[in-house]
Amino acid sequence: MTDKLPPGWEWVQLQDIAAAEPRAITDGPFGSNLKTAHYTDDGPRVIRLQNIGDGVFKPEDTHISQEHYELLERHAVRAGDLIVASLGEALPRACLVPDWVPPAIVKADCIRVRLHSGVNAAYVNYALQLPRLRQATAANIKGVGRPRLGMQRIKELSIPLAPRAEQDRIVAAIDEHFSRLDQVVGAIARAHRRMDTLRSVIMDRAFYFQEGTAPVVAIGDVAEVSGGIQKQPRRRPRDNRYPFLRVANVGRGQLDLTEVHEVELFEGEIDRFRLKQGDLLVVEGNGSVNQIGRAALWGGELDDCVNQNHLIRVRPGDELLPEYLALCWNAPRTAQQVREIASSTSGLYTLSTRKIKSIRIPVIPLQEQQAVVNWLELHSRSVEATQAAAMDANGRVSVIRRAVLAQAFVDQLTMPCQVDEII
Repeated sequence: MTDKLPPGWEWVQLQDIAAAEPRAITDGPFGSNLKTAHYTDDGPRVIRLQNIGDGVFKPEDTHISQEHYELLERHAVRAGDLIVASLGEALPRACLVPDWVPPAIVKADCIRVRLHSGVNAAYVNYALQLPRLRQATAANIKGVGRPRLGMQRIKELSIPLAPRAEQDRIVAAIDEHFSRLDQVVGAIARAHRRMDTLRSVIMDRAFYFQEGTAPVVAIGDVAEVSGGIQKQPRRRPRDNRYPFLRVANVGRGQLDLTEVHEVELFEGEIDRFRLKQGDLLVVEGNGSVNQIGRAALWGGELDDCVNQNHLIRVRPGDELLPEYLALCWNAPRTAQQVREIASSTSGLYTLSTRKIKSIRIPVIPLQEQQAVVNWLELHSRSVEATQAAAMDANGRVSVIRRAVLAQAFVDQLTMPCQVDEII
């Protein structure tokens, strides 16, 4: 980069401001030096890519034994060391090692940079987040699926270095700005939690407010529950190919049809397995308790479409509106039933047609079901509008952070913005 700098500043490479000691810039151990068998439940930490946030250290503990740590101590870190990711997104992503982390070593793809004492490490950490530095570095990043920035390129990263007193002033100013922005981020997170809680209360109120008076029946009594088609070599699409929905196509409350596979069907199967508008598709197995039973309503988006056996089809009968069933399925109290019957000692949560048939939901007259659907749609729009506003505020925070950094490194940083200017 050749941007004009304020008087007294200069462009320097990371290797120019490293400490005058052997291996001041080094990466972590590769291969057999650090593998799964070496990890323990406690002991010295291992700093991995997962720990390197964009400017912040992300707590995620991984440990090795004291004995193995001593074998790899040449990769050890000290509090205040700069750690730069050489693999992944937002390169050169970096953070400082907090006081509470050592003793620790860096793992492969994590570059430890020990700076000399005349440089403010926090200043360098902020400089590596500069948008123009990221743009200048982009040409040196190799790989598409696994973007990588080699250690030599990291050593050659150029930053604008101010005199030490100015470094300290800039860090203090950025910290003050970012502290206020962190208040905004916290407020946004609290707003999201409140909206999630409100959504849960609204859902349960909509379906269970008449508890004790509204009939509660098993889904199997008011809907047809059936499995799908198992994918096998003989099902490779050839002569009679049909759209084939998989688990990847079913989110919570919505479908993702950007990539729909095909399957071969045989005589009579399309009539047996064809999806109908209003069918609820339920994911039957997952390792996460929060994902088990996620479901979406089929709206007839594709003709002659079928589903795989890992999706269970729930087809409402005459007593049940599809929209009512889909919304009731996602109500917290119904979801709790799903989690309870899906639990397994193996750690994998699974459903079956039998289990789904046993789930009990309130079934009220069709006219009242429609009223519940309408009421929920009205309230959901209000919640979604609030969440969209929070997301927009989050986006503005990111823009302001970049602007703060850009202004700080051309000596134009002004007084911090107020929180209410953003939200």
